[in-house]
Amino acid sequence: MIYGVENAVQTLYSDGLMSFTFSTRDTFFLVNCGETCEMSALHFGKVVRFFRLNNYRLSNQLENAENVLVNSCCVITGKVNDVENKLQFVLARPHVKKVVLFGCFAGIETASDQRVMRISSKAIEAINTHFEHRVAIEDISVTSFHPDYFIPYQQSYDPGVRYVLIAQGCENRCSYCNIKNAKGSTKSVPTADIIREITTSVGEGAYEFILLADDCGSYGADRNSSFVELARTLLEIDPRVRLRVHYLFPAALLARRGEYEELLRTGRITYMNVPLQSGSQRILHLMNRAYDPGKVLDTIRRLRELSPKTWFYTHFIINFPTETDEDFSRTLEASAHFDECLFMNYSTNPRTAAAGLDEVDSCRRAHRLAVVHDFLEANGKGLLIDDTTAGPVV
Repeated sequence: MIYGVENAVQTLYSDGLMSFTFSTRDTFFLVNCGETCEMSALHFGKVVRFFRLNNYRLSNQLENAENVLVNSCCVITGKVNDVENKLQFVLARPHVKKVVLFGCFAGIETASDQRVMRISSKAIEAINTHFEHRVAIEDISVTSFHPDYFIPYQQSYDPGVRYVLIAQGCENRCSYCNIKNAKGSTKSVPTADIIREITTSVGEGAYEFILLADDCGSYGADRNSSFVELARTLLEIDPRVRLRVHYLFPAALLARRGEYEELLRTGRITYMNVPLQSGSQRILHLMNRAYDPGKVLDTIRRLRELSPKTWFYTHFIINFPTETDEDFSRTLEASAHFDECLFMNYSTNPRTAAAGLDEVDSCRRAHRLAVVHDFLEANGKGLLIDDTTAGPVV
């Protein structure tokens, strides 16, 4: 999906990296890469709103733009390839003078093309430094997605529920994950800012919110606080407030199981995404995810008893290096404990520890993809994402 904005350019250099500033006399063009996650869609929507509020003009004509902003993702091979292809396409246009690479891929990309400046989504405030503005990026609130920026992939998706960003980065170091490389450790949004945003929305008649983070369980690690404390505080704003927990690292759930039981007992936690990733303890060890899958599933059972209406969602990676048929079977068995599952074919990220492990052979990979596809077709409880296309396997 491609968009654009008009603006002029002045070149600056900082710490050996290309740096630009833009004025309202230049032409700008926005590129959104592929099917992005909620976090990416929220950030891109915020950038688009920044341009609109600051009277930049959006256009669909790349030919009329000298400068381009590319919103990027780095989670799997297919999305990285999509970003690289779009970058190459844009940079091949001789009239394009400057490119701003925005998003997660900007946090790990090291290419030194002199026309490319990088702004990671975790450093979104840098938009203020480089773009002329009257309204600062941090003063812009975006709580929902434009349909052009985000394609829903969950049965539980509700366009009426508002998104609230609570943190970026995490305290974990999964062996396969590019997000840690892109964003680093946790950067939590101050509790007062989150309270203010939700209070404003309640005043507008909204009562259900998705708390968005790379790992909600890491919230507060940098602020001597915790996600449970935050959730309790938010539920006190109004008795009608309901919360959805976007990502909750399973070890964080186990570490505070009793406190999460109390939260669920309120009946006001309507959704929890607990990404188990594998039903095999051996594979979880290789993933550097330190928790017992059996204990996680037992906890999910207990939480379901306390809050029968809560929708439990999870992610699984199949064909992780060295995964055996027994490991794979345990993952399928574990999926029965959740209302909905996202299965993702393992993607090798060169900058991660897992990249050095022996991969599953192509025949076995293809067979397992077919098994999961048929499994999901039969029970209708999820989606399978291919690593090369970054799209659903159909």
